[in-house]
Amino acid sequence: MKKYLFSFLVLLLVLPFILVSCSGDDDEDIVLIGYQPIAVGHTMPYQDIIWTGSGQYGQYKASLHVHSLNSDGSHTQADMIETYYALGFEILAFTEHNYGRNASQTAGTDMLTFPYTKDWVSHNRVEPPHAQREVPLTQARYDEIIAGIGRPASSGKEGKPMLRVPNTSEIAVYPDEANFFFFAHDWERSVPGGVVGGAHIRNPIGLNALFNEVEDHIDEDTQLRAIGFINHPGRTTGGAGRYDARGEAASKERGWVNMYTAIFNRYTSCLGFEIVNRGTDADSASDRILWDSVLTQVIPHGKRNVWGFANDDAHSANGAGHAWNVFIMEENTVEAFHEAMLKGNFYAVTRRAHRELGQNIYGGVPGTQTNVPNAHLGAYPQLTGVRITGSGNNIILRLTVENAPTTNWISDGKVIVDTHGNPVNTNNLRLADYPSQIGSYVRANIIGPGGIAFTQPFPVAEIRGN
Repeated sequence: MKKYLFSFLVLLLVLPFILVSCSGDDDEDIVLIGYQPIAVGHTMPYQDIIWTGSGQYGQYKASLHVHSLNSDGSHTQADMIETYYALGFEILAFTEHNYGRNASQTAGTDMLTFPYTKDWVSHNRVEPPHAQREVPLTQARYDEIIAGIGRPASSGKEGKPMLRVPNTSEIAVYPDEANFFFFAHDWERSVPGGVVGGAHIRNPIGLNALFNEVEDHIDEDTQLRAIGFINHPGRTTGGAGRYDARGEAASKERGWVNMYTAIFNRYTSCLGFEIVNRGTDADSASDRILWDSVLTQVIPHGKRNVWGFANDDAHSANGAGHAWNVFIMEENTVEAFHEAMLKGNFYAVTRRAHRELGQNIYGGVPGTQTNVPNAHLGAYPQLTGVRITGSGNNIILRLTVENAPTTNWISDGKVIVDTHGNPVNTNNLRLADYPSQIGSYVRANIIGPGGIAFTQPFPVAEIRGN
């Protein structure tokens, strides 16, 4: 009975936007009422990257989900910037909630946080009565950070600037949240039916309303297309906090998988999922299962991919540096970052992954992110090369990795090969060796003493036709 009630509620949530065709097939298409077919998006990751030699692309550590006192964080924005700068991050995006801290105490005061996240410096904000005062980054220090000045030697990035991603925010609509980039907008006034309540805009049409607003929008400041991704979906599906069969079942629930598939099939501005949220991985332990469940429906259509992101969702300085994304780019610029987001030229890294590494392991060491000293952590796994060689029955997907003795290959949600302890072809996948196990895509979990890196999914059809 509960299952039928759940399905009914999901149908009510998405009915204004989607219609599921009733062909009886488990992988039926998701058709959106009243919309034209989606534009073809980027499907094969890591294309056109120069991995070695002359013109070699750099690898840039990025945090794309960060909060401060400007929304519901507990440290100032200046503190958070300095923390990430000292940790060696080279890309940072503040994704403050739609409006400011203690907004209920500021009747008549506009507390939307967008103006204050735009430049990392003071914008003459009005402080709510009882809130801890936000300390803006000075213009002089901002200029130093974007020039790479004053990084500690321990960062490993002395002289390297930290890029500010412009026009960013996290917007909540019942029952989901999403991060948006290159989109300067007053969400409260633009989303139909949006009602401020708590820290959310509550709207029964949810993510569809948000991405419908963002789709094809061009950011006035950068002239780049607005993009975003869905945050911690396990909080919606019921997979959050469940590392057992219940979390797996919630992440494979047909109603949720169909709902998210419909969103990805409609909105090319929606680039993917947060597959790791925070250093605890508590809310996201089952979200890799959801990712695979959606990929098995989206990939076969051949029109797009769904990228996976790992983020701190840091609300304090202690929450920084546990999960991140590594962008592979020719140069560290806003334009190159935007292009890498679209093309999937990045991989996700985390120190903790309950299902893949074990529940009591953090960075290869028993413990948590609060009691394992950084000096005890191993170097994090890195993806340093991708090649496709051969043809016919000898097509091989070859990865080059560092700090990672183990590579697990996943296809359509199942581990098809675990190369732990295998000294031959450790990071190479010959498709013909697994004819009955390889489905519509493959992806790799690269595991080492410092954690785990997740590659983006490789569509099998494109590997064979490459």
